[in-house]
Amino acid sequence: MEIKIVIPTYKRAGMVLTHKIAPHAILSVTRSEVPAYRALYPNVEIDEHPDDVAGMAMKRQFIYDRFGDVLMLDDDLSQVSRLYVASNKVRIQKMTPDEVYDLVQWAGNTARLCGCYLFGFNKNPSPIIYRPWQPIKLSGFVTGAAMGMLRGSRISFNPLVSGSIEDFYASGINAYYHRRAFIDTRFCFVQEETFKRTGGVGATRTMDDEKEGTLFLRRQFGSVISMKEGMYGGGAKGAKTVNQNPYGRTMTIPF
Repeated sequence: MEIKIVIPTYKRAGMVLTHKIAPHAILSVTRSEVPAYRALYPNVEIDEHPDDVAGMAMKRQFIYDRFGDVLMLDDDLSQVSRLYVASNKVRIQKMTPDEVYDLVQWAGNTARLCGCYLFGFNKNPSPIIYRPWQPIKLSGFVTGAAMGMLRGSRISFNPLVSGSIEDFYASGINAYYHRRAFIDTRFCFVQEETFKRTGGVGATRTMDDEKEGTLFLRRQFGSVISMKEGMYGGGAKGAKTVNQNPYGRTMTIPF
C-alpha cells in the first residue's frame, strides 16, 4: 500500500520548503493559483482543487477524499529529525529525502497492521523531550504538520469551525470512534517560523477565530482540551517558551 504525500499550500508560491525534504510529494493548490505554483515548481506534481474549497478543514477533507491513504505535510517543513540518536549534530539527526519517503511508507503500513486509521510523528523537535522508553504510542494527538490518514475511517473535518484546529478535531474524532492512533515519536517533521510566515492559514487566521476554535473543541470533546501554557508549537524550530497564541490548546486523550 503506497502512502501518498500531499502538501496543502495556499498563497505561498515561492515560499514552499517541504518539497525539498519530500520530493515525491504532491502540492495541493487552488485552481486559480496553479499557474503561479507551476511556474515556480515545474518539477513538482500539482493537484488542483476548486477555489471554493476554502480553509484548511475543507482542504484536508478534499485531500482525504481524493487520496485515501495519505500523509499531509505543512508547506513550511525544513527537515525530518531522528530524535533517538546520541548526538546533537544536525548531520546525524537529519534524514535524507529517500529516508523520509521510506519512513512515511513504513509508518502508514504499520499503522494499518495495528488497526489504526490516524498516524503521525513526534510534535516536538527537541531530543531532550524524547522518551526512549516510549518510541511508539498507540494513542494521542497527531499534529497537522505531519498528519497521516488511512482510507475507511470515520474521521472527517468540519468546514464550519474557525481557527487552525483541524488536527485537534481529527484527533478527537479518531479517539472517539477508533480509540487508537499510531505515533512514531522517534521522528519529527520540523517546522519553520510557525505563526510568522505569510500566506497559508495565516492569510485568514485571526485571534477571534482561534478563541472560537478552542471553545468549539471544548464543547465537542470536553476536558480533554485545555489551554496551553509555556511552549507552543508542534514541531516549530526554536519555539519560544512564551505561548504566541493566547488561545492555544492541548489535547490529552485519557486512554
